[in-house]
Amino acid sequence: MKALILVGGQGKRLWPKTEIIPKPMVKIFDKPLVYYQIEWLKKYGLEEIIFLTGYKPNSFRKYFGNVDSDGVIIKYSHEKYPLGRGGAIKNAIDKFNLYKENLVITNGDVLTDFSLDKMMEFHLNNHVLVTLMSVPYKSQFGIVKIDENDNVLEFSEKAKLPFWINGGIYISSPDFYNYLPEKGDHEVETFPELTKLNQLKAFKTNENWISIDTMKDLDDGEEFIKTYF
Repeated sequence: MKALILVGGQGKRLWPKTEIIPKPMVKIFDKPLVYYQIEWLKKYGLEEIIFLTGYKPNSFRKYFGNVDSDGVIIKYSHEKYPLGRGGAIKNAIDKFNLYKENLVITNGDVLTDFSLDKMMEFHLNNHVLVTLMSVPYKSQFGIVKIDENDNVLEFSEKAKLPFWINGGIYISSPDFYNYLPEKGDHEVETFPELTKLNQLKAFKTNENWISIDTMKDLDDGEEFIKTYF
């Protein structure tokens, strides 16, 4: 199976670190963020990785080249002008003739060690166009439980709320291509249509996951790497 990694964004919330490199190339312990994602993908037999580049594309080529130390093939699909994430995926499928492929598609700014093989099995057994990884929504603030007399009964730091969010990792079937926009975001333009067709499933997991968006997230990313890699 092949993986498409979306790395075209600029990552303005990590400025000035992203002034000269894209967010997935920001380093944690002297290695780019996306390096750890590749190491995770390789555990599950991914034999080819395609970077979907936009902002500062040469930084990926310079660091990763065309083949990694374990023989995984690395390719690049560059958008000359912004296509949106959905358009970037469609562009890569066109460029590398991936029309008959089941694909792992990831945002390049997430870290996880969850069991991708279980999600692959779930996707194939359900015969849908897309399965998305879904993780519990954690509050960024402390949650206070208060009784009718305004007494604080419980205080939970960064508690899990009764909602699920998109973890930015997907598995797609070949016909997903037919629903992708030429230019636009698949989460905005494609996923709502797939829900109406009952062709979008969520693979719910409580396994370890983090998205890197801010400077604080980088600190959390260091702890994540030390613990799980």
